[in-house]
Amino acid sequence: MMPGNTFKSSLKRFVRKIPALEAIAYLAHNNLLYRWVNFSGDGDFSIDPESINERCRELAELYTGICPVPLTGKTALEIGTGRSTLTAHHFASMTGASRVYTYDFFEQVYYHIDKRVIERAFPDTGKITYIHGPGGLASIHGPVDFIFSNAVLEHAWNVRELADEMERLSGPDTVLCHAIDFRSHKRFDALGPLYFHVFPEGLWRMMASRTGLPNRLLMSDYRDIFQERGFNFEVLHTSRFAEEEINRALSTYLKGKFPKEAEDDLGVATTLVRCRRVSR
Repeated sequence: MMPGNTFKSSLKRFVRKIPALEAIAYLAHNNLLYRWVNFSGDGDFSIDPESINERCRELAELYTGICPVPLTGKTALEIGTGRSTLTAHHFASMTGASRVYTYDFFEQVYYHIDKRVIERAFPDTGKITYIHGPGGLASIHGPVDFIFSNAVLEHAWNVRELADEMERLSGPDTVLCHAIDFRSHKRFDALGPLYFHVFPEGLWRMMASRTGLPNRLLMSDYRDIFQERGFNFEVLHTSRFAEEEINRALSTYLKGKFPKEAEDDLGVATTLVRCRRVSR
């Protein structure tokens, strides 16, 4: 791990030991420092060419495996490039897609690492288009045959607008596949894995909306968002929080904060979904 990343990791671990300091740090970051400091996309992954390349290859394999239609000569879109465009390169190589767009709101690619791997493994770079920034998806003209994201939608505070763009880019046979992570991403974990749901929406927005912290939407919210835009919502896989953690949260720090029918939603830790247009 690079020295700078070691310092950032140590700083984050220290701040997260003191919940009041953690809250102040998020407020300062989201309202004062977000233009200059961005930890979004860092994760806990090793920052070296081989590790990044291996992770991107595994992600490309996952989404190639769950796409139910052949993509040879077709078009795909990755939402949430993160630190590397290599997932898009691997995906194009594995599927034979003629064009793979990869989009992120933030420009945060480690270009020097990507360059080393691409020069060695992907001589044909003409199939990949990296787009970033607000409104970047507007430059793509559909239909796109396959749209996918990996633990990205929970960081977006404009999910409905993003879903509008996916609808715009979709043809009658387009497939969407999204892995969604409902966990706290280590925010206030010292107090419990669901503690980040304690804060009123306005306060959480002040802490989170500009820096990619979780938006706290639940499974039913995403289902409604996609169904309202004419897609089905097929759940391929879910994992759940430990039952004792859910019960502890609902009997202590989340007591009375959610209606009874939301309890099952709150228990979902991660999910993998596939969406297709519903025939009308």
